[in-house]
Amino acid sequence: MRITIQNLSKSYGGRDILSDFSLEIQSGTRLCVCGPNGSGKSTLLRILAGKEAPDAGAVVLPKGCRLGYVEQELDASKLSTPLLSFVLDVLPDWSDFWAEWEKAGDDEIALKRLTAKQHDLEQR
Repeated sequence: MRITIQNLSKSYGGRDILSDFSLEIQSGTRLCVCGPNGSGKSTLLRILAGKEAPDAGAVVLPKGCRLGYVEQELDASKLSTPLLSFVLDVLPDWSDFWAEWEKAGDDEIALKRLTAKQHDLEQR
């Protein structure tokens, strides 16, 4: 399973932010997007999340792929929401996981099963 970014381009006011950018990200890869202000980091993430359309190119997500995105700027109503709620909304499978974790308490068998489940969730 992989996310494919093909020849992505985006500009604002005549200024190219992303120009013919391509990348393949294999399942399980941890990726850091870094660069100076205005280099296109947030634009790339908004395009990946489907919040913004590219001027050209495509993002191909595998069937069943779920991608979470939290906006860089939050309005006052969102700031009153606990961070855990944002995370659980983006990752519903983790919501079930943490509910089971809470119930497990000190049950070693349940904790071992949940550790295996955690590994499976992280591989998605």
